[in-house]
Amino acid sequence: STCSGVEIQTSFSSLTELNLVFVGSQYGIIENMLQHVPNLCRLKIETMYFEMNGHEWEQIIRNYLPKLEVFKLKMRFGVRSEKYKNELFNSFQTRFWLEEHQWFVRYHYNLDDSSNMICLYTLPYSFSYLDIFFPVHFKSTCPNDNDDYYSSYNYVQHLVYRSSLTNKMIVSNLNFPNTTYLSVTLPINNHLLSIIQKLHRLSSLEVSRSKSMSDIDAQLQLQNILNYAPHLYSLRFNSWREDQFLNRNSSMTEKMTPIVLKTRSIRQVNLRGYDWWFNDEECIHIRDSSLIKHCEVLFIKVQNRMNILYLVNSLHTLRALIVQSRDDNWSWSNYSSSIDDQYVQWLQQNLPPMCSIKRDSRFVHCIRIWIHL
Repeated sequence: STCSGVEIQTSFSSLTELNLVFVGSQYGIIENMLQHVPNLCRLKIETMYFEMNGHEWEQIIRNYLPKLEVFKLKMRFGVRSEKYKNELFNSFQTRFWLEEHQWFVRYHYNLDDSSNMICLYTLPYSFSYLDIFFPVHFKSTCPNDNDDYYSSYNYVQHLVYRSSLTNKMIVSNLNFPNTTYLSVTLPINNHLLSIIQKLHRLSSLEVSRSKSMSDIDAQLQLQNILNYAPHLYSLRFNSWREDQFLNRNSSMTEKMTPIVLKTRSIRQVNLRGYDWWFNDEECIHIRDSSLIKHCEVLFIKVQNRMNILYLVNSLHTLRALIVQSRDDNWSWSNYSSSIDDQYVQWLQQNLPPMCSIKRDSRFVHCIRIWIHL
């Protein structure tokens, strides 16, 4: 659970296992919470933008958690100086860490990362999410850091890959055998492609692109990724803008990224992060594209309600359409009034009877359409 600044006064003596997530400076809350779970045997804790050194963790565990056997820690935070980084690392090299419990830690960072973020965690890495910026520098307290057990990232399901080098070879023996979700920002390099080749369970890809990339280069790199991941189920555009189409030149429509991509297996396509509102002609090209050919769930932004009708009636594999339309003027204020949702009513009257239609209660500009067989 994610904790707020509430002081706990009740003892939870029956609790033996606990998973915690903290964001921001929370030392007092962590100490207050852990002193009320004296029989805790397993603790998994993750912090963001806040760190505690090895001495502080040791004090809390000695004082309040005498029965703790398994301790899984991950802290992600900004580093103030190289001196502080070394002091922090050394604080996890006491007898308590290395001999009494054999809880070894590793941290990694990228010198080109302007945020100066560092990620420190106990070994082996035991969390489902990993954000890693290559080329990455590692440092570990483990005497057998290359051992398969300690060096594994088998728990990682969502990998966020970034790289500051696109033209130089990155050497890495990291493997992520159970990763199913990959987030990348273009441009990429051959190192990422070598990793993707080993992601045999990869089913979902989320892609962003640098503003400095040319549209053609971005398309080629994305197609290359798809070629290396032939069993993808889901593709999501997170931040993607193509300047060459801003003048809506009809001769350029066939060169839009969602239209030119070649793929065979994708069943879910999310184009909401693709910075474009598709018109009549573009919806026709979308229908005929390889990317949408087998699509069952589509997220898209269109120019008007007629585009919605066209997509529902022409995409025969479609089972769900989550759509934003430019001619939909519904707003948050309409929820607090008795105004009828005329846009949804119009869709209900004009779409086939097998369609269920509902406006998203959280993202009010999105309409969800389910197509029942």
